[in-house]
Amino acid sequence: MGASLFHMPANSKAPIRLAGRKNPMRNDILLQSGLPVASLRALFTNRGLMVEYKGKVIQWNDEKGFGFIQTKRSNERYFFHISDVQNKSRRPSVGTRVKFQAGKKSKNQIQAVNIRCRQILPRGPAFNAFLVSALFLSGLGVLTHLNRLALIILVLYGAVSLLTLIFYALDKSSAQKSQQRVPEATLHYLALAGGWPGALFAQQWLRHKSQKRTFRRIFWLTVAMNGAALGFLVSPYGQWLNTMLNQIKLPI
Repeated sequence: MGASLFHMPANSKAPIRLAGRKNPMRNDILLQSGLPVASLRALFTNRGLMVEYKGKVIQWNDEKGFGFIQTKRSNERYFFHISDVQNKSRRPSVGTRVKFQAGKKSKNQIQAVNIRCRQILPRGPAFNAFLVSALFLSGLGVLTHLNRLALIILVLYGAVSLLTLIFYALDKSSAQKSQQRVPEATLHYLALAGGWPGALFAQQWLRHKSQKRTFRRIFWLTVAMNGAALGFLVSPYGQWLNTMLNQIKLPI
């Protein structure tokens, strides 16, 4: 069987692309061999003939550093780990287009190796989150200038947002190193206290806590509660509280 697999006619018309070369091996001959697809790939790997595939990341767990790639043509799924990504300057995410090879790793299972990111997606959400946060804080600045909002509230939003961003970064670093995590309740309390602009940006920029549905639901609830409190503060009903807060002298 080995001879029939690797002794092929030279006039084959359906070459398979190999890492930078062409192999005159026809797909129909491979299928006639009777071997399953995984076994054929194992034979390629064992003889040093690494087939190159194109695909995109369809599932990614950023905290644990693994996910699945789906090929462009056959829609097959391949497990992969962050250690097999060649370009580690940016971590992959759902939608990242990649080129990769199939090889054996632990437990003799076929998975994606030698992964090269062709296009990092998405970049837009981080910019959009930054834009929303910046516009919100700018709006608070306008309200402060119009004496509708106490200066200390603007300073509080900015300081707590920066603190929240730092806590998200610490939590992501702890997750990658399997160390003690920042409690989710702490992140929610910070968002409720006015740090949600920093949290919104951190989630997209760091790609942390941006996919977990239960966390996101509570996060948006804290945003709504904070927004309701701010709305009361800038309304005529809350001006008495604004007057009291304006009497607080800041050391600036």
